[in-house]
Amino acid sequence: MQKVVPHLKMLQDNVRTHSKRRHARWDDAVFEHWVSWQTDYLWRTLEKHAGRARERSILTYLELVAAGIGAGYLASSDGEARTLMEAFLGKMPMWFTSTQPERHAGIAATAWNLAEGARREAQWMEQYLLARAQELDDPMLLEQRTLELLKPVLEPPRDATWQGPFKVTVVEIAPLLQSFLPGELSMLTPSLIRIADRRHPSSVGVLLAPQGKSTCIGRMDGLPALAVSPPPARVPVRWAGDRVTVASTTVALPLMACEPLHTLALASGYLLAVVRNSQRLWVIETP
Repeated sequence: MQKVVPHLKMLQDNVRTHSKRRHARWDDAVFEHWVSWQTDYLWRTLEKHAGRARERSILTYLELVAAGIGAGYLASSDGEARTLMEAFLGKMPMWFTSTQPERHAGIAATAWNLAEGARREAQWMEQYLLARAQELDDPMLLEQRTLELLKPVLEPPRDATWQGPFKVTVVEIAPLLQSFLPGELSMLTPSLIRIADRRHPSSVGVLLAPQGKSTCIGRMDGLPALAVSPPPARVPVRWAGDRVTVASTTVALPLMACEPLHTLALASGYLLAVVRNSQRLWVIETP
């Protein structure tokens, strides 16, 4: 059994007592889930620093957890992170041990501001960043990297001419989610598409990018009825088995051997399709 450090327990108890009075949503079990081993880890790994510096870092972590509970951003599940704050807190002990204590308050504040801002701005934004949270691994570049990830999904859409040439990209979803069966397609932003699972209440996000660089970014669950109606493509589109005709141009679709189950046409020059017996997404793009 891990030996309890009296001073560390006192810090935890003080934050817990104060937070119970402050937050109506307080949950002791959630607090314990996020501090049970994390603060002991910080206590040991920050031992080389002065006592007051180590204590301030641990208090910074404890108060961030308490604020997350009070705002409803944290739960006690051992599964995948459900919120951006959970994803950040999962990285926080390592971030603190890899940086100097004087930077810890700034790292915590940046993480809080980004997580709170994404949730308040739009639910798709939090889910998008959560799907790409593995790319947010440098605490000193957290804000910069977040803005870089958001840039392609916030750029204004272009209007395609639909005159070709046409490029076909097949996006494989199975490597990320083996049991996923692609269903309805919907637009979250002009370059961010959601694909619903036909059997389960889950979905994945696909980031559309020119030159065949569209990619599946991972799960984006918890987004019911948030998709927006895409502007009309204003071009006749006819799907026929292994080909699609756009105006007067016919484009072959490799690996597609049946009629599409769901399709989506975007004015920005993308045609999307899924079929019943495949985990693939077909992306047809044109300037």
